[in-house]
Amino acid sequence: MDLPRIQQFGPLEWKFPTRASLSILAACFPLALNSFLVMYVNNGPRFVVDASLGEETLAAYGALFMVSFAVAICGDFLMNPQVVRLAEAVRQRDRTRVWRIVRRQAAIIAMLGATGLVAGAMAGIPILSWLFGLDLDGFRRVLLILLCGGTFFAFYQLGQIVLVVLRRQAWGTLGMALAATGAFWGAAPMVNRWGLPGAAWCYFSAMALLAVCSGLAASCFLRRALPLEKEP
Repeated sequence: MDLPRIQQFGPLEWKFPTRASLSILAACFPLALNSFLVMYVNNGPRFVVDASLGEETLAAYGALFMVSFAVAICGDFLMNPQVVRLAEAVRQRDRTRVWRIVRRQAAIIAMLGATGLVAGAMAGIPILSWLFGLDLDGFRRVLLILLCGGTFFAFYQLGQIVLVVLRRQAWGTLGMALAATGAFWGAAPMVNRWGLPGAAWCYFSAMALLAVCSGLAASCFLRRALPLEKEP
């Protein structure tokens, strides 16, 4: 269906990849791998819940898990307009401006996470029970654990953005690989032993590991790229 319209832009011909296109593919490969692994980490506990605890429990977990992305989505929405400014500040080697952008975004994520926890503790379970038509009484602790995990995921996204701006995106794959390995080996034992709280703690642990790894890598490479000026 697309071929006739594509041909309007010019003749089609086969060409071998150039060095420039191969370098772009190599640079983007860690991002593509991370996108795949993050879906694996997010859904690992869900798969075990489905296999071990049944569809009814899976529906409850899905309703609770959906809220965990609220902080990451809001944080990402607020960070997107700052990415170009962050890249410009890095290119200009403006250390003060770079750290101001990063710290402000980290403060916003922390504030969103705290707000989400308060709202989740006060009204999360009644609202979700009404929205999904499920009886979620007794799962408040699970909801709060998932919200904490979602906040750590937002911090991971911030660190990943910094690494991409610094052209160090391959280092983000290290933390993702560790988190995926932990989810692969830990999800089944935790869910089978503790049920939904085990699934929530598995997700929380993976996201905390991601946040720590990406944060440490981003901080390290920022300090190397923008060292303190020595006094004369």
